[in-house]
Amino acid sequence: MDQRALVFESISSRKDSLVALGDRIWEFAELGFEERKSAAALMAALEAEGFAIRAGIAGIDTAFEASWGTGKPVVALLGEYDALPALSQAAARPERAEAVAGGNGHGCGHNLLGVGSLAAAMAARDWLLSSGSSGTVRYYGCPGEEHGCGKTYMTRAGCFDDVDLALTWHPADVNGVLQMRTLANLSAYFRFSGKAAHAAGAPHLGRSA
Repeated sequence: MDQRALVFESISSRKDSLVALGDRIWEFAELGFEERKSAAALMAALEAEGFAIRAGIAGIDTAFEASWGTGKPVVALLGEYDALPALSQAAARPERAEAVAGGNGHGCGHNLLGVGSLAAAMAARDWLLSSGSSGTVRYYGCPGEEHGCGKTYMTRAGCFDDVDLALTWHPADVNGVLQMRTLANLSAYFRFSGKAAHAAGAPHLGRSA
């Protein structure tokens, strides 16, 4: 089996469980640094696949590390799973339809960000097993991406010091590999009425009161 076929098979064979996990995290819809059920579900899935788990890293209850393999290189897959306030949405509905009035919800597919990286970690593990290569696959559960940036605290605590390569992913209108800078991390809270739009992706579509 060639490398691409191995990766496809690794992910396809887990399709149902991965989809179910993404749906569960959608239903949990936990805010940043409160993602206890989401983190626990991801850790359980990784532990079942033989990854060694370190929970509560960097002094954050919902941050964790899952590791498989030995030696170099150390390749990290970063997963996120936090929701946003007041974005509750019924699943599979293209129009605005709150599942819970005023409740939390996932923006930008954050219920899938952690699951997609988990699938990649498992595929990388399967490749290491098949090829007999040395190396370490790490999955980092990174809380508070939408508000608070858990990765900042994890970096400060040295969680990534021995990592050779770190990868993450995000839904977009193109399929590709990008190295990019993002907006500065400065949190502020506003209440406004008007027409909502994504502040970074399409600010010109917004009409703020």
